[in-house]
Amino acid sequence: KGVSQAGAGTATRMLRHFWYEGESHFGIDFGKDQETDRRAQLFYRLALIAFAVDEPYWGYRFLANALHYVQDMTQVFHAKAVLTSKMTDAYALIHAELCRAQIALGHAGDPIPPRCARPEDQLDAAVIKNGWIVGAYHALYEDYVRGMVENYSKAGSAWLSDVDGYFEKQIPAGQLTWRSKSEDTAMGELLDMRQAIRTARKSMLRFSQAVGDSAYEAFGFNIRYHPNIARQALIEAGTPHSLGYRMGRMGYYQEGVDLTYRQQKGEHALAEVTRNVLIHLGVWTREFLSFSLESASSASGRVESERLRQQFRLQCEQGSRKP
Repeated sequence: KGVSQAGAGTATRMLRHFWYEGESHFGIDFGKDQETDRRAQLFYRLALIAFAVDEPYWGYRFLANALHYVQDMTQVFHAKAVLTSKMTDAYALIHAELCRAQIALGHAGDPIPPRCARPEDQLDAAVIKNGWIVGAYHALYEDYVRGMVENYSKAGSAWLSDVDGYFEKQIPAGQLTWRSKSEDTAMGELLDMRQAIRTARKSMLRFSQAVGDSAYEAFGFNIRYHPNIARQALIEAGTPHSLGYRMGRMGYYQEGVDLTYRQQKGEHALAEVTRNVLIHLGVWTREFLSFSLESASSASGRVESERLRQQFRLQCEQGSRKP
């Protein structure tokens, strides 16, 4: 489920679904403990094992989990830690980091400047503050997308459709490198999730800056400067009353969303870039499912699935013998 208290809806959250490979900002490493590719690979292998023993229900369930991780990489807030400097309180982060460096380089007995008292606490507080701000924009954006899609399904409009074949032209199937090309994997003809997720993330980074800037312009500026407002926006996300949901619907002007001219421009830009993100997600999902099911049902795929099943069974037996 989402972050709100409401239990309704179909939103889910997978374990460690962000992936900021090698990304560092203001002295903070955002790339620690990222296991998206490993977990996607795990569920993909479990899906193959289920298909190999004629358990299609669990095969599709596990495949859906693997697909969820790949789709997470088409969410711009999952693929890049800091979308735009407008969203973050960079001064607090830099100040705390400079104080820590100043103390580390200082001489024994030198007095610590009052402004640099307990820099570790300052850094922790700055990270928490920025986490609330970025988290609020993340939630508002997902809420905005939910409103767009719901309105699209009700209106029957084609404005979310890739009528001009934009992504089919930009990302043909041959460039979606699902098959493993690395020598350190035994997946053979099957999918290599490490390659798939890296490719998905690299592609989505093209949208991250535009989404970050237009979200900042459209959702307002108080979230950037006031963590309390960011916290409230995060709590309210996912409800039909939140700003993102109302803005995501056609006719939001009639629903009491008082937008400034600057916000209207930002909302228009956000609608355009979000349309491209959703088209990208649709094409990506279609290719993933097509290739996965083709691989799982092919002769070579069945052989590899059986090998993985036997390997998994052996690991389970060895694990059960441990004290």
